[in-house]
Formats: sequence, C-alpha cells, structure tokens
Amino acid sequence: MRNGAATCDSLLAVQPDHDSINPEMRISAASGGGMLAIRFKKRNAIIGGAIYLYIAFMIVGLAFLSGIGAILALAYIGGCMYAIHAMIEGAHAKENSSTFEFKRYYGLDAFGVEWSSFFHVFKSKDLVSEAAISRIGASLNSDLVKHSLKKIDVVDKDSDLSQPELRSFFCTDGIKTSRGAVVTFVMYSSRVGDVQGLRWWIMARGVYDPNKKFWSILYSPITLPFLIVPYITGKLKPLNWIRSTDLGFYNGLDMLSFSRKMQFVAFYALVDTLESYGLDVSDLKSQVGSVLNINVSGGSANFGNVVQGAFNKIGGGVGKGKGHE
Repeated sequence: MRNGAATCDSLLAVQPDHDSINPEMRISAASGGGMLAIRFKKRNAIIGGAIYLYIAFMIVGLAFLSGIGAILALAYIGGCMYAIHAMIEGAHAKENSSTFEFKRYYGLDAFGVEWSSFFHVFKSKDLVSEAAISRIGASLNSDLVKHSLKKIDVVDKDSDLSQPELRSFFCTDGIKTSRGAVVTFVMYSSRVGDVQGLRWWIMARGVYDPNKKFWSILYSPITLPFLIVPYITGKLKPLNWIRSTDLGFYNGLDMLSFSRKMQFVAFYALVDTLESYGLDVSDLKSQVGSVLNINVSGGSANFGNVVQGAFNKIGGGVGKGKGHE
C-alpha cells in the first residue's frame, strides 16, 4: 500500500456531480480561481540534459581507455532508469485493483498520510458494527464524498507469516480541492464475542507531480542501489516520490474543512446507531468537543476509548506539540 496513492477514486473512476459540490469548495471563475494543473517544467529537462551531457563526455573519455567500461556504464545508467520507471508504473497499475498489498508496515499508506483517526469499542450481541457502517456510509454520501463507502481488501504479505493475512476495509474519497488534494475516509470493524470495535481514519494525499517523477528517474543511477532492499521488503512506496501536497493557505483550509466535516458526520452517525440499539453513549458524547475540534497540522491525532462507559482516553499529537489526556 493509495504513501503511493491507491485510491477509492481509482477503483471506481466516479466523477462528482459539479452541482452537488459544497458551495464553499467552488472556485469562482471571476476571481481567477481554478483547478491546479501541475505541468512539467522545461528547465528540468535542460538541467537534466546538461547533467547527462556531462556524463556522456565522461563515458566518451572512458571509452578511449576501455570500450567495455563505457558499455557497462551505459548499461548501468539505462538499467537504473528503467528500474525506477518500472517501480513507479507498477505502483500505478496496482491502483486499479480492489485489493491492496503491503508487507508488515504502512498498511494504509496507499490512501495517503494519516490526518486523524477515531476508535470506539462497545459491547452488544446485535450486529451493531454492520449497522453503523451502513449509516455512516449513507451519512457521508452527500456533498462531502464522491461515492458511498466501498469494500476493499488489504493484504499483509509479510514473509514471516505462514500465509498472507487479508482484512476488509471500507473507504470513500472526498471531493478534490482546487489544488488536487484529496481527503479519504477509511473504516474498519472488528468483533471478538460480543465486544465490537469500529475505527476510522482520515487520510490525506496530494497530486502526482511529473517533475518529481522526472528527477526520480534522473537520479536513479545514484539512488537505486539504496532503494532495492526497502522496495523488496515493502517499506518503500514509489508513488510517494512523485506526489506533491500543496502547502498553500487555501489548500490547507479546504483539507481541514473536509476532514472536520467527515469526522462530524461519522461521529454522529455512530452515536445515532448506538442509541438506536439502546446502548449508553453519554461518555461518547462527552468526547465530541475533543474529537471534532482539535487542530491537526504536520502530525496526527488519535482518539479512542477502551470500554464504553468505563474508561475513555483522547490523545492528540501535532508535530512536537503536546497531547491531550
């Protein structure tokens, strides 16, 4: 695993209804706004060409000393560039699959960087988790997201396991910001006896930058030897190299707005579901201020409880800031 971005978007290729987009997310043509289009910069080609022209002179000089050495040098450079290009294109191809794979670590990296998360545990003999997922999906299926929650399979293919471990998640993508960023809602449920748990993550990812792809390939003769082992062990995500998240004020404002709204809608849909099954949600409701109003910037926040009505803990981290308990 969408930090390559295998996304729910890529699975369904569903385009949002423009008329349904939240008014605050629209960009006025009169104000000169519009969707961000990251273009390849010609100066990168000039700089890259100059670098490889210099390398070509070195190889020509080497050819006078040893023809075999020059051939080996050219083969090495070409092989490295092809290998990096193949890694990136292979990761792109996997985006169209409904099954995402990882090896031990970074199971949700395919969806971007974790923005915040929430975890709730409760006890009931009824199928409350399934009902909560259905209600949350229906609640999110509005101006916030492009499509309803869709089931995906995430497989851990760690070589230390006797066999791959598969678990099912649910996800949906929010509408893109004007600078191409997307906030994704990912959800997972679990059950042991009558004890059930629901967890969701708010993930954020940027847009693919052709300039970063160009430099990744250009530097491949230097970087590839250090990337082979991490790539084989699954700790390296090629699409992370070419993703760019705009740090502009409006882009950050839009992403924060979407993430807060997703948390708000999902939280109250969960509360409504638990109440409909006669479960006590008084302690859960007491967390609402901390869950929905914490600022997240350059880090992540995690919220959760151990047992409903018994012990609740809220923890948040922002960069090097202090958490909340």
